[in-house]
Amino acid sequence: MASNISSLYYQLSLDKAMDVVFTREVTAELDDNNVKVLDQLRGNANYWEILNHSITSVSNIENATLALEKHFGDENSHEASLIWDALYRRSCPGSATQDKQYEEYHCILLKHISEKKDYYEHLLNAYHANIYDGFDLPNYINGVDKLHEFISEEDRKTLNFNTIITPEQYLQLVESRKDNFEEYGLVVDDEKMDDYLVNLDVNELADMKLYPLLKNEVELPRYKEQIKQLVVKNTSNIQVETKLFYRLKEIVKDNRPIDISIYLNDNDIYNMLNALSKDDELYPDVFGMAISRYSSGNGYIRGYLQNSVGTLTEKQIEKVSSCIEYYICYGDLLLNLDNVSSMPYVADIARKLTTYKYGISKMNIKDSLANYDNIYGNLNLDSQVILGRWNDWSKYTTSITLADVPSMSIQLIEDMKNSPKLQISKFCLELCAKYLESLNQETWKQSLVSDDYNFKLLYVYHPKSLAFFVDAFKEKMRDYALSNSESPIPDELAEKAMIILKDMKYDCSLIYKEVRDIFINNSCVNKEKLKYFGNWLFLYGHLEEDKNSLNKIFRSEFLDDSEILKIASDNKDVVKHILKKSVDPSDFMNKLSALAKTHKDNDELKSLCAYWGIKTDEDESK
Repeated sequence: MASNISSLYYQLSLDKAMDVVFTREVTAELDDNNVKVLDQLRGNANYWEILNHSITSVSNIENATLALEKHFGDENSHEASLIWDALYRRSCPGSATQDKQYEEYHCILLKHISEKKDYYEHLLNAYHANIYDGFDLPNYINGVDKLHEFISEEDRKTLNFNTIITPEQYLQLVESRKDNFEEYGLVVDDEKMDDYLVNLDVNELADMKLYPLLKNEVELPRYKEQIKQLVVKNTSNIQVETKLFYRLKEIVKDNRPIDISIYLNDNDIYNMLNALSKDDELYPDVFGMAISRYSSGNGYIRGYLQNSVGTLTEKQIEKVSSCIEYYICYGDLLLNLDNVSSMPYVADIARKLTTYKYGISKMNIKDSLANYDNIYGNLNLDSQVILGRWNDWSKYTTSITLADVPSMSIQLIEDMKNSPKLQISKFCLELCAKYLESLNQETWKQSLVSDDYNFKLLYVYHPKSLAFFVDAFKEKMRDYALSNSESPIPDELAEKAMIILKDMKYDCSLIYKEVRDIFINNSCVNKEKLKYFGNWLFLYGHLEEDKNSLNKIFRSEFLDDSEILKIASDNKDVVKHILKKSVDPSDFMNKLSALAKTHKDNDELKSLCAYWGIKTDEDESK
């Protein structure tokens, strides 16, 4: 009946008339969120044509969207995409007023259409145009989250909203989306937020834990001042004070340590210590305050720390370490270790802070380096661990100058040599090299005989070449050889200087060949000088190269001295070469022969004479 009437009314064939009937029925169903007829038509030759005509006539975009989602499911054919886009155009984005807040069909439509960015912009503009004091914030937040599932992060950035909401709504937003609340385009008036927080009662304020998230978005000067005042007023209320100290630490986090004397006097701290047990939540903070006040605090605090603390467990040490830097900085704690050596738990805390980081730490790296030996001794940690931690302050070493080098201990420089890859080690070692290079020849001459800081530093760490040091050493050796100086470089220091010169790849023969020539040309050698220079002359003086070395330096009258004879014995191979090159070795040989005759029981002397080809009584008897 319907098809015939339609055929007559529209003057169409029966088949065409039925398409008109189906189009009207599908349109009505879509407006009613129903797909019974549409499901029956699937597979019909005119299915897509009927559906396309139906979409252009729908009046309820929400129901039509929900109906198509049921009908198509996950179908993503080209024809289905065209239908979705037709429905999007039918929704008239930009002029519609029904999109005041998020509805489920917004997300469904955005999911399927091709013009996602335009529709997303339309929806966000519509939402923000209808934000008011009592709008449904959770629905907005959840809706934006769902829209973001189908819109790229790049397209999200094209929108830049700063819609003001109430303080209550803003706190609700921050609480709901702690990590990314700033992405929702909602802001708050700073002054209103500050006023709102200040008017909360003390318990509400103590429980308000969002400041770390708010501080970069909102200026809250009155709130911060309110927290400080409440801390001062609630020292006798441990439960509230415990929460308030969390708030206090939040507002000063980047500027710690806190000068606790502004908020609590020493009696307050002492009374709180006695009112708390070690396992109470507030105890680690109050204990940290007490340690920070040890040097300048009253006798009650000192007495408590020295006599009443006892042993702290590893867990208790951990808790104190995690908060103590709010009251005393890491660097000051290290510098005070000597003063609190009677309280071993302080060193335990310092060790924990050295091996583990609890957020921001502060110290004056120059002062710490200058007190390295005391700190190292009290921490009882491997030097690489300490320097590895201090390396975090390497960028602040620019304040250290050449004048500060003498304040660095020899132990520190030696330990830095063992950790050469650390930036702090590189800087300080380079500075030491520049310092050593800045010392003149006269300074080095003094250092060579006094074993002062300069010489000790050079022995531990020396650049590849140091001309003034070499010249000073040569001059001291030359002066003593020429009798211009009565006191030579002490033997131990001279030995160390030789080690330094060899490390520098310096040719030591240049020094001792000169000493050899001074002795030969000036006849100024004596027993003491020969004992002093003896071994070095044999090692580096190339005595065999000068035919006068034997008679001018190792004079026969010196051989009565057992020390000189031992030097010759220790270098018997060199002496053998000298004997061969000597112009007249008879004095030397006769003297040794006479000594052998005098000391007939000295087998070592006989063996030495035999090695050098010197005849003794035994040789003559044969």
